[in-house]
Amino acid sequence: MPKPDSPPLLTAGIHRMTLPELEQLAVSPFPDDDQRQRLFLLFQQWVSNLQTKYVSAILWIDGPIGADYLAFSTMVRVPRVLWS
Repeated sequence: MPKPDSPPLLTAGIHRMTLPELEQLAVSPFPDDDQRQRLFLLFQQWVSNLQTKYVSAILWIDGPIGADYLAFSTMVRVPRVLWS
């Protein structure tokens, strides 16, 4: 018999949060989940790389984030910049 899905950690919709808040919600409560820890570390490195390049953007994260899984895709929206 397949294992039932765990409930999502967030309700459907848009939730504004910082990376530390996302980590507290989706990573810290699962200290034995090495894959989750690794995925979030890679994600943090990717965001840090954008920041070192002074990319100012809105980051959208979409995907299932539950007690049994952490998978997401991202979209970066860079505001239009007018050059003179």
